[in-house]
Amino acid sequence: MILQSIRRAVGKDFPIDMRINGKDWIGPGQEIEEVARFLKDMSEEHLVDMVNISAGADIVFEGNIHMATHAIDKHMTNIALSRYVKEHVDIPVTVVGAIMTPDEAETVVRDGYADAVWLGRSLLADPDWVKKAYAGRPEDIRPCLRCLYCFGVASGFKNFGCSVNPRANKEEQFPVGEEARVKKRVLVVGGGTIGCELGIDLAEMGREVTIVEMTGTLNSLANTLYQVALKERMDSCRSLRAMTNTRCTEITEEGVKAVCADGTEVFLPVDRIILAAGMKSNSELAQSFYGIVPETYIIGDCSRVGKVKEATQDGFLFAANIE
Repeated sequence: MILQSIRRAVGKDFPIDMRINGKDWIGPGQEIEEVARFLKDMSEEHLVDMVNISAGADIVFEGNIHMATHAIDKHMTNIALSRYVKEHVDIPVTVVGAIMTPDEAETVVRDGYADAVWLGRSLLADPDWVKKAYAGRPEDIRPCLRCLYCFGVASGFKNFGCSVNPRANKEEQFPVGEEARVKKRVLVVGGGTIGCELGIDLAEMGREVTIVEMTGTLNSLANTLYQVALKERMDSCRSLRAMTNTRCTEITEEGVKAVCADGTEVFLPVDRIILAAGMKSNSELAQSFYGIVPETYIIGDCSRVGKVKEATQDGFLFAANIE
């Protein structure tokens, strides 16, 4: 037996932690009652010292969607399974599966669903998740979106990455805290979420950053809690400043001309300019064709701002349906 061979190899005092599905979600796969009986026997034979409960499998779709849940799925997906096991064994039980926040982790342990929690994608989104939770700063945690871009099936096993952590899988290329060798001055046009997060990253790399936002509020589309947390992070960056109610009017070889809310004109000398002002669709020209030609189709950015893939698909589908 595999576990007996492992125990003989590592000795009686070496702890063995086993991960096992509480439910396979595949055909006639194992169910929680069978899993609990197996773990009870293994623990009584001192072959397993701790168990981690998961669910699903990567090999087929029916199990895959339970192994790596999506944004529309509920949180803490496997805690009922871990509680059942915990009620039937005398060894520590841990659980993994969409435990997204420190409050949720606390609930799992406090309410007896498990003795500890495991984190997966949340640590990819924010490697400092545990440090921030321990320091009592949950609002600073960069949340996992469960978008699955880090997962092989979602990215075609090629484009591994993280939607909220650009350093994911590039840690050696972009070490945390490494400052730029040349202290360039960077202007970010647009103080939305992307502009502010970009400004923080640039400042942490040692650039002198100015964010220019034409409205009176930074990160205006985010909820209040995130706005407060983002402002605290921005305030901690000594080489970052933000100018609200300011509109850029001209880009020159030396920098950018801008107008403040009181009408004052200012000149901002910069080395690099990054446009993060966002986009909106403009269908005015397309609308003018209605009534002139027999059929008019509006696709691409003139219909809605999107990605190249979406525009290509729209064009193909409309073309395929033209009689």
